[in-house]
Amino acid sequence: MLEITTKNHFDGGWGYGFVADKQSLTMLPECWSHLEYNVYWHGPC
Repeated sequence: MLEITTKNHFDGGWGYGFVADKQSLTMLPECWSHLEYNVYWHGPC
């Protein structure tokens, strides 16, 4: 899993994650939006 935070924030910030399975992401699954392939984007959650 690779996660890139683009703006740190007290509630998680914004960033991208690259994983094979959405359940492997570090934040709650509902915080993530699927972009394409195995790339996910998240905002504060």
